[in-house]
Amino acid sequence: SMAPQMITNQQRTPPLFESFSSTVLQVFHALPSGGNTYEPDTFPLLSYFDIFKRAAPEFQKRCADSSCCFFDDHAAASAASSAMTEEFFREVDALEARVALDPKATEKNVALPHLDVEEPIANTRRLCRLRQEIMAKHGFFDVFTQVKGEENEKALNILPTVLQELDDVKEKESEIAACFRGVLAGNLFDLGSADTAAAFSRGESGFESAKQRLKPRPWLLDDVDTLVDALGQSQSSPRYDKAILFVDNAGADVLLGMVPLARALLRAGVREVVMAANEIYAINDVTFEELKELMPRAANADPSGDLARALADGRWRAVSSGSDLPVIDLRGVSAELNEEASSVALDRLFVVLEGMGRGIETNLNQPLLCDSMRIGMVKHPEVATHLGGSMYDCVCKFLPRVTT
Repeated sequence: SMAPQMITNQQRTPPLFESFSSTVLQVFHALPSGGNTYEPDTFPLLSYFDIFKRAAPEFQKRCADSSCCFFDDHAAASAASSAMTEEFFREVDALEARVALDPKATEKNVALPHLDVEEPIANTRRLCRLRQEIMAKHGFFDVFTQVKGEENEKALNILPTVLQELDDVKEKESEIAACFRGVLAGNLFDLGSADTAAAFSRGESGFESAKQRLKPRPWLLDDVDTLVDALGQSQSSPRYDKAILFVDNAGADVLLGMVPLARALLRAGVREVVMAANEIYAINDVTFEELKELMPRAANADPSGDLARALADGRWRAVSSGSDLPVIDLRGVSAELNEEASSVALDRLFVVLEGMGRGIETNLNQPLLCDSMRIGMVKHPEVATHLGGSMYDCVCKFLPRVTT
């Protein structure tokens, strides 16, 4: 139910979910029992209503400031963003009231048209989708596009230094362990969290300072050494043939966190490293199209030349995950992603789910048919409480493969 009359300049309307709804979604190849026993939500009892309401002012501000993209003037954008926020609060309050009346209420999950799945009516996936649909209805699409671009440029500028530093630390700790610190520091750039968005607007999201502020190891969940041991240090008999990395935010997160990790995995003898990014924009997450453009630039920033060689050989590449949310339901991924996952034996595949949305709020405890890792930082106080930790705790969880 688009409302085109709200968009004053039709040329500026980017393609939205119409194109996405034609995407054929499939159950992820590495999900046990064909996804029948899969529970995507890590905290089914956690009330997400407050989390989404707290983040709403940041979205309202982003929408009002995005007038250059979607509206002819700031006043029109401002009015539409207020109307959008009011509608979002109304819808969330209505959902909350329904849950209060009937905590066990379920409905069909329309985001998985290929399956017949009944689910509780309120969860983080449902609320993410609701927010994006209401934004679109009021004429707001990829409102984070400008900030993503700015953060990508900043990150590309310091990427050579970050990669060079990793080349210099090899003796002190394993390169993989050093990379995990970078992934966690980069994961702070998350404008979907009220707390980190506030820090960002205060200019407190520098990558180096984030690395300094990381909590000391061992972290809240810390299986870094398990992975380091699993990979072994021998190029001659590598543990995995392929790694699929589900990436999260644009900027420091993907470029200073996940790109160095991809390089470290290639160096550890993993033959192919595939970066899986969202098909459609969501918050400040990097999209597949954006990532494809960033990878050659990131490769040029690598003093060792390893990334450039892997990119040229096709051993380092990007794929669309098929997702349009900042969390991920592995019952709905792209055919391309499944081709990547099924082209190698499952005991030779390694999957990384990175970020709070894909790796903590969804999928934290879900083993796959291949070895897998969750890496992310806790950026919602409610999530911290449910994990028995505190804000900005670090999670690096290794789940060995199951066979059925």
